[in-house]
Amino acid sequence: MILRASVESFGVNKPPDAFSLMELAYDLVDKYPCESLEDFLLALKKARLKGVKTYNVLDSTKFHGFFNDYFEGKAIYLENCHRDRKATVPAQDAAVVAAVAAAPQIASMLLRQLDPAHPNHESLRLKLSITAAKEDRGLITPEKAAAQRAEVELANYRHATRRQEP
Repeated sequence: MILRASVESFGVNKPPDAFSLMELAYDLVDKYPCESLEDFLLALKKARLKGVKTYNVLDSTKFHGFFNDYFEGKAIYLENCHRDRKATVPAQDAAVVAAVAAAPQIASMLLRQLDPAHPNHESLRLKLSITAAKEDRGLITPEKAAAQRAEVELANYRHATRRQEP
C-alpha cells in the first residue's frame, strides 16, 4: 500500500505492477528486519523531496537505491551520536571527580556559614572578613588565618548545638 502510494507520488509513466511491489516489500523486510515502518516512509519521502531522477521508470533497483542511501545515512548519524555520547562520558567523569575532590572545601565553606540567629553574628562575620583581608595582604600567615576561621566555626557550631538541645 505504501509502496503503491509512493509510486504514484513520483508520477512515473511506467509504474511497477502489484507483483513487483509485493516482491519488493518482502525483499525490504528481509534486508532491513529491524527498521520501523516510519523509517521506510522517511526514506521514500527523502527520495521524493531530493528530486531523484527516475526517467519515468521506477523499478525495484531504484527503490533499493533509495533505501540503501537512507539507511546508510541513518547508520552514519547514529554512529556519530554514539561517538559524541562516548566522548562526553569522560568529561562527565572528570566533573564528578573534581566535585568529589572539592567536597572537603565545600564542607568547610558550609561550616563557615554563620547562623543568622547567632547572638554574635555580626562580630563573627566581621572577624572572618578581617581575617581574609589580612591573609590576602600577607599580614598573617595562612596557619594563623586557619586558626581564626576554626575559632569562628567552633563558636558557630556551639551555638547550633545549643539550639538543638531541648
